[in-house]
Amino acid sequence: MLLLLLILCYFDAIIPQQNDKNLFPSLGDQPITNITFPLELNIISNSKIVLVKCPGMSFKHCNNSNCLFSPAYNKKESYQFISSQDDKIRWIPVAVGKSKSSTDLTCGTLYDISTGERIEWYLNVKWEKSYTFKARHIYNLSKGTPDFPMSCPKEWTSIIGYVLPKNEDVKQYDPQSTPMAKGDVLYFFNKKDLISSNEYVVSCGISNVIHTFPDIVLKNTRVYKDKFAGNDIYVVNEKIIHKEYQIKLHLPLDSLYKNFFKNEAISTYELLGVKEDGVFNNIKKWRSVDNKVLVKKNYILRINYDCNDCDENRRTFSKIFFFGVPLQFKSVVKTPVIYTLGEGTQRPTCLRIFKNIGFLNKVSFNNILITINDFSSSISKGFVVQENKVTFIGPDPQGRLVCFYEIPGGNTVTTQLFKPFPKNNIYTDSYGMKHYPGSNEYHEWKRKQHESILDNSFDEVFRRKFNLSAVPSHDMGIYKNSSLPYDNNMEKHVEESEILGLYIVSWSERSRTYFLSNVSEIIILYTYFKGPNEKTAEKFWELIFNHRIGVICPVVFNKPYSFYDYYKKYWPEDDKLMRCGEIEIQFYGQRTIKDNGLAFVALDLFKHGLPPHSVTIVYCNSMKDYKLPEKHSDITSFYREVTATNVHQPVLFHSYRKPNMFIYVIIQFFIIMDEFLNKSNSTDSIKRYILNIMKRINVRSGGNSMTNVEFSYLIYNIIKCSINVKGVALREEFKIFKENYFNFVEKYMDNEKSSTDFNPFQRYINALSPSKLRKFCFYFNDFATLNDSSLADECTMFYKWKKFEKSYFNLKFDQLQYSGKDIEVARAQFKDKNLIIKDWDFPNIDSYNFSYNDSDSSIHEKWSDYLNASICRYAWSKSTKRELIICQAPLMKSRHRFIDILFRKKINLVIMLEHSSDEFYGVPKYLFPCMKDLSIVYGDYILSNISYTGRIKGVSISEINITQKEKNHKITLVTYNNWKKDKVISTSEFLELYNTIMKIKYEGPMIIMSALGLGRAGTLGLHFIADDCIKANEIFSLEECLLMLRKRRYLAVRTMEQYLLVLRALCEIYRDDVEKISFRRFDEIESMCEDVIQNYKEKMSNS
Repeated sequence: MLLLLLILCYFDAIIPQQNDKNLFPSLGDQPITNITFPLELNIISNSKIVLVKCPGMSFKHCNNSNCLFSPAYNKKESYQFISSQDDKIRWIPVAVGKSKSSTDLTCGTLYDISTGERIEWYLNVKWEKSYTFKARHIYNLSKGTPDFPMSCPKEWTSIIGYVLPKNEDVKQYDPQSTPMAKGDVLYFFNKKDLISSNEYVVSCGISNVIHTFPDIVLKNTRVYKDKFAGNDIYVVNEKIIHKEYQIKLHLPLDSLYKNFFKNEAISTYELLGVKEDGVFNNIKKWRSVDNKVLVKKNYILRINYDCNDCDENRRTFSKIFFFGVPLQFKSVVKTPVIYTLGEGTQRPTCLRIFKNIGFLNKVSFNNILITINDFSSSISKGFVVQENKVTFIGPDPQGRLVCFYEIPGGNTVTTQLFKPFPKNNIYTDSYGMKHYPGSNEYHEWKRKQHESILDNSFDEVFRRKFNLSAVPSHDMGIYKNSSLPYDNNMEKHVEESEILGLYIVSWSERSRTYFLSNVSEIIILYTYFKGPNEKTAEKFWELIFNHRIGVICPVVFNKPYSFYDYYKKYWPEDDKLMRCGEIEIQFYGQRTIKDNGLAFVALDLFKHGLPPHSVTIVYCNSMKDYKLPEKHSDITSFYREVTATNVHQPVLFHSYRKPNMFIYVIIQFFIIMDEFLNKSNSTDSIKRYILNIMKRINVRSGGNSMTNVEFSYLIYNIIKCSINVKGVALREEFKIFKENYFNFVEKYMDNEKSSTDFNPFQRYINALSPSKLRKFCFYFNDFATLNDSSLADECTMFYKWKKFEKSYFNLKFDQLQYSGKDIEVARAQFKDKNLIIKDWDFPNIDSYNFSYNDSDSSIHEKWSDYLNASICRYAWSKSTKRELIICQAPLMKSRHRFIDILFRKKINLVIMLEHSSDEFYGVPKYLFPCMKDLSIVYGDYILSNISYTGRIKGVSISEINITQKEKNHKITLVTYNNWKKDKVISTSEFLELYNTIMKIKYEGPMIIMSALGLGRAGTLGLHFIADDCIKANEIFSLEECLLMLRKRRYLAVRTMEQYLLVLRALCEIYRDDVEKISFRRFDEIESMCEDVIQNYKEKMSNS
């Protein structure tokens, strides 16, 4: 036995590591030479990671004491190799790699220290797939402890794990220190297999790594958690102005796995709204791009993440965020409501939804309080609870209404004060009509009362208030306050005087007419540098409120200041109130007209104990830097908008720096146009004002005169603007001006060429050459002296459209037969009194026998009543059931009467042709509740909007419910905004509007209503009448339809363009059956027009 043990020890000494001699052969006593041993290892496994055996530091490869072994395999810091206790064997993890067929590595190198020779052991691992694939297991990191695969031991002491990430950088797994990411695969190895294996070890199990609690966060953004209506909501406490946020997915509670979802993309984000009970409703959903979300305003967003690789029990995650600053909604003060019982009373009402981000939970009115628990009943403590609002229905709505809303991150309160009109402030006119503060008639009455008290009317007020020298009450000049110095050192006077200069142009002996110009006084206020500044703002708004200034016209804004930059400190934003002294300013709206560069801002002013006052700021963007507008139409558009916006109220012009000649040109233009248009019945008015300016052409003293070019620009625009005003007949005195102007222009053209003075307006004189001016004035004078200007206008339009009509229809007019019998039958129908029904209790212009030159003020009032409230009704044929009413929108004082007609006559369809495309202005806003869920009260009638389609291609349709006591009547309101005044829309747009109306089902009469005039309403009505006649197979002639319509209302179809629009529309509808349309012979029309033109020429030659 002892001998046997000695033999075994001998073999163990000469051949170390006998079990591994095939993989790692020993040299024994042989010398070391430079050589490489290529070794191959065939691995059969479907696992992407195996453990391969390599020699360690203590492995014996030779018996020479000079040999040294070094493990030369890839030493990466993330690798932790498994070694035997004596470091003879090491197990190295090897991944299949990108080639997916073989992997090369070096197990180690043997060195001879004395000679420097070496031997490398080079290992080539070849992979072959196994027919027996290992089943994959799910390793849920969120559970804390792993659930090992069935084929592996159930404890960490008997198992070892390696992670294969997407980048295939193998690392050993330690549950306490190894970070993981989504997509990693974990391979488990049984430690017992390392003892029994000679070459390699395959995994006992494979697991896909998941985590079931991803968190949705916003990168670099602080949020705080809040409860909103029982839901968790995360508030982003930032002021949102078109900001983009980056969304991330991570695990904030465990820093080891914070980047687990680093490369994941969110699925969608959706906009949420709040219902009456605080429950969210989905409004809109978007797909996320690059995990970014764009927030434009205060939003409630739900961000969704669909985790397809997560635990099957939960694969959908979402989080709700509120973007906005809750404090900015803390308290909202609405405009006070001034009411009178029984006359359009607005009841205290709280909407149940606040800006789509909050819901109503409490309402307080005076000492009455109801909570959300009381909203379940329809009537509670004097309130009517509806689906979308809560309204107080008590007998007296005077008091303070407070609406309490719950919003994310806090609560908000809106307050609104309801004040009654004092009875002594109600004015009753001679007709017995009552006028309440805020109406145009009331302002006119107050102005007359004010004039009777003061000695010199408006001028005296300013003279006393600002200690000015006396100003004549009636002159077109501009006067300067001599007590205030104007020189180059004006800066030193800024602190000494709050208002540095005040210029007044005022007159009171004026006739009031319906023309564009209705400005009662013009006030020009100048302040140095910036107009109303922080020191003078309080007095500025006091001036506006106390003297009821209707329009403010800022002019001459220079860089770097602009209109909005300058004024933004002096009016509030959105619906907020701003206090300036005793005046509260409420922002109402703003709009911009791109065609002529005009900007409008509407403000409401309030002062305790006094009726409110509205003011409009009109600014022309093209009038800058001491330059006149480049387009001649700009100043005329500016004049029209200012005078059309204002109703019998003063206009204030101001600049933010020293006065200059440009503003004089603008003011002179307003004064002359106003006097010229409103006093054209005076025999010497034109000559007096024109010659008064002619005398001052070359006067250059006191900085108060215009240059020649400025004067030319002024006169040119007066002519241009006057032509566009219908019905103005120029007097014979204008010829004197024309002759003087010719001489002036010719003389000026010669002198100006030799002038060395810089003139920024030189380009305007090029458009005023004598030849062009003579032709222009001749055309103008011809129009003015023609008795029937509308007929001449139609003749001109006829020749303008003559060629176009032939090319458009491609019809041979000679083949269209005209029958005189058709006209006789149509005339007989027209004379039938049963078919033409009189007005419904509205004045008729024929009964007044109105004449423009009539100076009786009562006639002017009746004329104004007619323009704004006349209604005429037509029943064209007995065979058609359609009853058509063409009218103009009623005045404020006629609204109750108009609604009464709609209710009593059971009118179901109202078509409104609005002249303004802006939502802040227009007739439908004050006549009907145009937005959904709004209500208006007219005496016994309550108008409620029950549906609103929104504006589509200029058309909006609303369903209006009219309630009187227990009776209800529904009407359909169609509003069209794309048909501007004095313009004609295209045939396709006209037919699209017509077809939209025809799709509406209704019974009873139909009303077509225009905001200004009857031209557009009559044009659409003519088309309805003509189309009904064609469909009823009645004898039809479009000319006779027009004759009947214009006989009843002469301006129902104002121009030939409007007539041709109807003609083109009918031909488009009946293009395949044109025989249904009867035309007059083309040569007959031509000969008729030639007779008219010949008579016109003879009249001109005689004159």
